[in-house]
Amino acid sequence: MELTRRELISHTVRATALVATTQFFHWDAFAASKYDPIQSPLDSFVESYMRAMNSPGLTLSLSDRDGVQRVTTYGFSDKNLNQRVQPAQLFEIG
Repeated sequence: MELTRRELISHTVRATALVATTQFFHWDAFAASKYDPIQSPLDSFVESYMRAMNSPGLTLSLSDRDGVQRVTTYGFSDKNLNQRVQPAQLFEIG
């Protein structure tokens, strides 16, 4: 699967944090077996980072020279409505 530069940037930009979450969960849009050993430690790091930054949700993209290997969403895009972050969701930055 090939991504355009715009799609890769879009996946990366979506990794923006908002406000705190009391519930932590994640959802994978892509998963690569060669990165299985680091997925659990990475999820643990993201959970503590989100708590420290008071973030309700974010999207994280893991890529290498072969392309996007994993796109994972964490938490909520709207905590009041209990809406989970979706992989294709865009975040306002700045």
